[in-house]
Parts: sequence; C-alpha cells; structure tokens
Amino acid sequence: MTNKISKMIETAEAFTKVYKLYENEPIAIREAMCLKAQYPAILADINQDELFAGRSEFSFVGFKHSFEDGEIGYFGNESIIKTKINPDDLSEENKKRLQQIIDFWKGKTSLDVYRSIDPLKFSPEVLNSFLIPGDGKDWTKENFAVTFMPRLAEINLDYDKLLKLGIPGMLELIETNEKKAKTINGEVKLFEGMRIALEVLVDCCLYYENLARQQARQDISSKRVQELQEMADVLKKLTLSKPETLKEAIQLFWLYSVLAAVDNYGRMDVYLGDFYVNDLKAGRITEEAALHMLQSLWNQINSLFPTSGRVVIGGKGRPNESSADLFAFLALEATRTVKTDSPQLSLRFYKGMNSGVYEKGLEVIGEGRNYPMLYNDDINVPAVSEAFSVSLDEAAQYIMSNCGEYGIDHKSISSPNGSIGYMKLLELTLFNGYDPVAEKPMGLKTGNFIYFKSFEDFYSAYKKQVKFFIEIISDRMAKIYEATELTAPHLFASILFDDCMETGKGLISGARYKGFDMETHSIISASDSLIATKKLVFDKKLISAAGFLEILKKNFKGYEKERRLMLEAPKFGNDDDEADNMALDVYSFINTTTSHQAERLGMDFALASHIGVSANVYLGLNIGASPDGRKAGSPVSNSLNPLSGNDKNGITALLNSMAKFDPANVAGQVFHLKLGKDMFTKYKDSLLALLSTYFEKGGSYINIGVMNRGDLEAAMKNPEKYPHLMVRVGGFSARFVTLPKELQSEIMTRSTY
Repeated sequence: MTNKISKMIETAEAFTKVYKLYENEPIAIREAMCLKAQYPAILADINQDELFAGRSEFSFVGFKHSFEDGEIGYFGNESIIKTKINPDDLSEENKKRLQQIIDFWKGKTSLDVYRSIDPLKFSPEVLNSFLIPGDGKDWTKENFAVTFMPRLAEINLDYDKLLKLGIPGMLELIETNEKKAKTINGEVKLFEGMRIALEVLVDCCLYYENLARQQARQDISSKRVQELQEMADVLKKLTLSKPETLKEAIQLFWLYSVLAAVDNYGRMDVYLGDFYVNDLKAGRITEEAALHMLQSLWNQINSLFPTSGRVVIGGKGRPNESSADLFAFLALEATRTVKTDSPQLSLRFYKGMNSGVYEKGLEVIGEGRNYPMLYNDDINVPAVSEAFSVSLDEAAQYIMSNCGEYGIDHKSISSPNGSIGYMKLLELTLFNGYDPVAEKPMGLKTGNFIYFKSFEDFYSAYKKQVKFFIEIISDRMAKIYEATELTAPHLFASILFDDCMETGKGLISGARYKGFDMETHSIISASDSLIATKKLVFDKKLISAAGFLEILKKNFKGYEKERRLMLEAPKFGNDDDEADNMALDVYSFINTTTSHQAERLGMDFALASHIGVSANVYLGLNIGASPDGRKAGSPVSNSLNPLSGNDKNGITALLNSMAKFDPANVAGQVFHLKLGKDMFTKYKDSLLALLSTYFEKGGSYINIGVMNRGDLEAAMKNPEKYPHLMVRVGGFSARFVTLPKELQSEIMTRSTY
C-alpha cells in the first residue's frame, strides 16, 4: 500500500506541475495538457477476465468530466483525499508532499471556483436548511431540507459518430471545423485542445497495446494469450483506422468513455447493432462469442459504476431497427446471465416494435433481475417533446441517465444538481420555520399553524415555502454551470456533443439545449400528510390545530387513537380519488414552479425529477412524526411510490394510481412494483394484462423487482447464501446483502404482489 500511495503522490505532483505550467493559457489548452499528464498515468492494469482495455484508478488530484463526491473538472478536495487513505500508510516525507499538493489546489479546484461566484449569503435560518456541498459531511447523517452538488451528470455522448469515423476521421472533422472557425475569427484554441485530447486517446491505445502484449508473454493459458494478443492488435488498429468489427467498436467506445469519465452509455443497440449483424453475416463471429464480449463489458461497467452505467435499448427513432433489435436480444441475454448491479439496462418499447424484445425483457425480469426497466415510448416521446420543447423527432432520441432522468441524446445538458425534501418542507411549514428535530430555526416563517383559518391558507403557506426553495436551488444550479464554463470546456465530452464542434464552443455554452433537473423526495408522504391535515383538522375538526402539533411533537406517545385516525386517512396508491388528486396537485405545483425557473435563468428547460434513490431512508431519520401517521425517524416515501405498506387495495388499484401522473412536464419519474415469483409462473397472463392496461392508461415507466419476503428475510440472516439477490433501491438497483440494514428493512416493508 505504501508503494501505491507513493506512486499516486508522484502522479498528483506531475499533474500539478503541468497545471502550473499552463495555468494562464487558454482553458482548452490547459485542460488538454492536464489530460495528457493524467492519462495513461492513472489507468489501471488489464484484469485477468477482461476482454477490453480500460479502467482508471482513484487519484488525489486531477480532471474528470463527471463527478465523485461532488467533484467536477479540476479536483483536489482535502476532505475527500483524507477519506481515501490511512495516515499510517504515509511516511513523514509523503505527508509533507501530499500536504503541499493539497495546499496548492486550495482555491483552484472547480468546486472552489463555484464557491467564489456563489458565496451563499443567506440568513442563518436559510443556511440551516442546506447541506453545503464539499464540506466533507456525511449527508446520510445530516439534518437538511435542500441540497445542491456541483457536478455534471446525465451526459450522453455520440458514440455512433465516434465509431463511424474512428480516431482518424474525428481528427479530420476537428481540422475541418477549425478551418471554418479561422475564417470567421472564431475561437481556434478549442480545436487545438480537442486534437490533443484525441492524441491522448491514441497514447492510451498504444499504452494498453503494449501492456496487453507484455501480459500475453507472461500468461500460461493459451486461450488468455490469444485474447490478449487480439486485444493488442485491436488497440493498434484503432489508432490507424475506424473500427470494422464488433470487438473493435466496443474497445473504442469503452476506452473513450473511461477517459471521458462518463457513466452513461446511451442507445447501445443503435451504435453497436450494425457491427454485430455485419460480423454475423460475414461469419466473423458467433452469437456465443458476441455474448461473451458483452458479458465482459457488463462486468467492466459494473466494476467502475455499480450504481449507474445506463444502457438503453429499443424504442422509436432507431435508424437501424432490425440490427438494433438483434443487439437488444443480446443485451438482454447478457443481463440475464451476468448477475451484477449494473449496467442499468433500460428497455424502450412501443406499439409496432418487435414484440419479442419486450417478451424477452419480461423473461429476464421474471428470473429475478431488476432489469430491464420498462419505458413506454407511446407516452414518453410526446411527453418529452412537450417538456423539452423539441420536435417529436428529437424527442424520439430521449435518453435515460443515471437514476432515470430524461435528456436528449448527446444534445442536452440537464444535470440534477439540486434536490428538495418535500416532507421536510411540510414539517417546517407546520412549525412556522422551525425544525422540531434539530431544534433550530430552518426555512421561512410562513405563519403559525394554529391561526390558519382554512386548509387553503395552510396549503398556500406550504406552497410559499416550496417556491422559495425551488428558486434558491435553481439559482445555485445555474451558478454551477457558470463555474464549469469558466474552468474548462470538458474536451472529451465536447468532441462528441452536438453543436460544440460546429459552433467552436465548449460543452456548457456549445450544447444545443441547456437546462437542469431538480431531484424531488418524499412527495407522496407530503401529499398524504396534507390530505390527513385537511380532513382531520380543517374539514372534520376531529383534532385541534394546537393538539395536532402536540401529537406530532410527542411522536404519537399517548395519542394512539389520533394516530389511528391519521393512518386511516386517504392514502395515495389505492385508486382513491381524494388522495390521488392531492398527490397530483402537489406534483403539478412542483412541476410548474420548477419549469418557470427556465425563463427566469435563461435556460432552455427546468424540470422536476421524481426519482428518489435511497434518500427516503436517510431523510426520514431527521423528520419528526408526520400527519400521515408515520413515526419520527422512519423512512418517508420513495420516488412516486406510496409509503411502504400504504397501498392496501391491491395491484390494480396501485397501478391505476400510478398511471394518473402525466409525465409531460418532468424529467423522469420512478415507479417500483415488487412482485412475487408466482406472477411470472402461475399468473403470467394476468400480469401481462395488468401491464398492458397500465401502459394504455398512461403509465410511462415501471421497474419490476421479483422476489418474496422470505428470500429477503433469509438474506438478512445468511447473506453469504444470497450474494446475487437484486433489489430496486430507488433510482438504482443493488445486491440486497450489500445495503445498510436500515435500507434493507425499508425494502422489506414494500408491498409484494
């Protein structure tokens, strides 16, 4: 470990030295030269079972397009570095060297640049509501209502262009656009930076070629020697010509994505489908060999990004549909046979598409895989067209990223850098800008609950609180883009992003569509609490306003009868119009308020993203008892699903409630359905009918997990016997046995049909 850390320090020193040399050069040149210092220095060795070269190691400082722990662009956060090393592994000399590196980067990272242009000058009450990014705190243990994170997520690149042109063709394209820029006195340094970035890609191909040949000489397995020699030949060829085979195409795509540090892989059936079919027709490959390649790729994606790694197959707008469908079958079989947390395979489908692909998807789900997630293009394409204000043709190129947020493939930037806990905001409204859990002022003072004369008055106060924080977080997200644009063009992403090369602009200013997504949490807990408050305090007057607050502060102790009334109030997920309409009203207000931020901030769009990941468990820890009958500290609702156990009227009622949400003004929404294995064996026809009706009634998405409570209970007792039991957490899936106990418990309480 000591030698490894010494090498990491040497790499960080070399990167820092290059940054110093080019600190005052144009930002494209500075980034390009820093990339040259970074790669292949931080690339990892080729693992024994890998068919494709390309993995990166953690580095103390560097440059990355994407994010880790809130880092973006130039990074070197002291608190993050110190979580990655054991002080006992550092000699006194290395401690001194590392501290010098940390001291240099203070004030120079992209996060520091953001802080300098957005110093967060708010009242203590408002600041108490924030989780401040980059402060080294554990967000799972903090009490907050809203947060924001400087990052660039949800980026999908034009791999189809890369694979059709290859590295030589991309260099020619850069040269062509550079000449155009010169004729109009445009910015030419961007193109110089792009050219250097592709030279880095070539260097990395040659680095791995050499490494593969070295390993081939050392391996005693004839099969592995052949694999490594073929890998080396492919890497060499890619520096000279465009890919012609599936193996060459995957290698180029994969290594580029590693250098670009992106974790979304777009419409893979589109950009790899023709390579696969052409190989089959030419007799260069068998289906078995192709599956082996994809299985290796799936494992490599999982090794880098176990909770993301989106791969999309199927859907409208594919120019090579028949080839893409054949690749889609291959991708589904890889997902069936490779039991990893990722890639998150997402299946888009529509009436008229090859029904076999959809049927194969259900077969894979029925075997206990959480993938593919199912997206209904007949609903989603027109919804995306409206949400992003684009044509139906462009909307047909919608893409799901990371936790499921929508964007337009290699055309839009929509990083979800802010999030709001709507149940927490309701708690703050009930207690007039005071957090009874943290025992401190937090948020806006919107009026004493006991003086509200009607539910409409209280609901208006809540909306005021919501609007206030949506605007604050939207401002922060706009500033994050501003800081990103100041520091770097993000060359690897810009090269494969529409309009950047054509306009001679970096990623942020050059992207065709720029906006943001706002992550939402605990909407259903908030809406259920609102309807309970309306009925019990204002309509039926069964509980006084003062008594209502006292009951919540006491966490129902001594008030079991009143809690039962709250639990019996209407709940979303039971096809109950009163509860569902309240949820729809909260949903609509949040969507509309968020979308209004686009014009205010000069963005192309601003959209709410109703995708909850695992935050419902951790947010719930710091929320007191709520009017829906939920006890203090317990989980709140996840995504747009009912709070666990509140859907009591069966699967049909649940799906009917879910289908009522109109996705035409959002950047994505998540619905989970937990089914027992019998639904795919004894009752498969009923399941198909249920899903068909759900999608026909407007259902845009569903993620199905197949398991039973007995399996989950057994896995908690004997985790070693259930290493591959997969569950859907929120916006991502994971192996059940790897999750924290509190998250396992919450998943167990979700209804199984």
